[in-house]
Amino acid sequence: MGPRNLAPNGEMRPSISPVKEHHVFERFFVAKRKDGAFNAVSAILIHKAILANVGEVKSVKKCKNGNLLIEVWSQQQAASIMKMERIGKYEITVAAHTSLNQSRGVISESQLQNDTESDILEDLKGQNVIAVRRITVKRDGQLLPTKNLILTFRLPSIPKSVRIAYLNCSVRPYIPNPLRCFKCQRFGHTVQACRSIQSCARCSLPGHDSQTCSETPCCINCKSDHPAYSKTCPHWKFEKEIQTVKIKQNVPFKEARKIVMDRTPRVGVSYSAITKGIMVSSSTQISPETQSQEKINIPTPSQTKPISQNGKYMDKTRDNNRQDQTSSSKLNKEQRSTSVSNMDPSTSVNIINPSSRIPTPKTDKKEKHKKTQNTFKETKAMKKARLQLQKKNLDEK
Repeated sequence: MGPRNLAPNGEMRPSISPVKEHHVFERFFVAKRKDGAFNAVSAILIHKAILANVGEVKSVKKCKNGNLLIEVWSQQQAASIMKMERIGKYEITVAAHTSLNQSRGVISESQLQNDTESDILEDLKGQNVIAVRRITVKRDGQLLPTKNLILTFRLPSIPKSVRIAYLNCSVRPYIPNPLRCFKCQRFGHTVQACRSIQSCARCSLPGHDSQTCSETPCCINCKSDHPAYSKTCPHWKFEKEIQTVKIKQNVPFKEARKIVMDRTPRVGVSYSAITKGIMVSSSTQISPETQSQEKINIPTPSQTKPISQNGKYMDKTRDNNRQDQTSSSKLNKEQRSTSVSNMDPSTSVNIINPSSRIPTPKTDKKEKHKKTQNTFKETKAMKKARLQLQKKNLDEK
């Protein structure tokens, strides 16, 4: 801070006016045909006409009502598109979009609590503010004014601050409450689009109004003991989070809902299963590693016949338990002999070619199943599924 920011009495000078700091132009425009709609008009013709009069714009979309929604890049394009009168042989009218070019912010200033909304709006007219509304709270059946004010700007995005008299007020985004139908008490639509029956907001029963209801509170959305309009409802908090993502990240409602649903933990799915992308079957009780091993056909030690130095197969049978009990010294002695019948059942060595003494993974299916049972830990969900399957088999028998 230099001496230029100090007033003659030594105090700090006020900052630059927010009007000069944040100047945003209108970006969204609606083009209408005078004698019809753009549904059957060629997209190539529309693109060439806009390119010749305005230049390469940010986006062009055909709406369901047959109009064109155009978003421009700069203020020069905004001025040029307002002058357009024709697209090919069709006469058109262009106007700024009413809602997309507006934004709402909240300021909190206790020194303005006694001022009226009309006086505040009169002071903010030069800063692109078109509406002011004070937030009220209901206490003991009375509406009490607060220090919070909702400002509606004639801009696609809110400024960082506004100046009211000698006050410099910072502006934060306004996040509206979730949209709830007053007819069926569900979220996401209004009464005009509702096709369900009338339900009480307090007890969720049909046939009466919530203002005269004396039943026990029951939410129609989460079935808990609170009214449908309660802010402690998990569904209300979920919808509020969607509104927060939509406003702060400036994305459509569907995309905001997808973002919130993706980062919300799902019941019954662990974090490790999501990160690995592996789901273990609760009915087979076999891990994916075991399933991959089952694809390899591994012969049993009894099927592999020992080979002598003369190249002849020996018909001597081997017992797995006796092989496990043999000591290492005895194995060393018998390996030097012509017989390899008492070798480790998990490996087989070719004596004819000493250079190819590479152990092969040949294990018994029973031993493999024992290994699977020893290494694989059964979860509670798997145990529950196994008991249900056993009970079902007993019932069928």
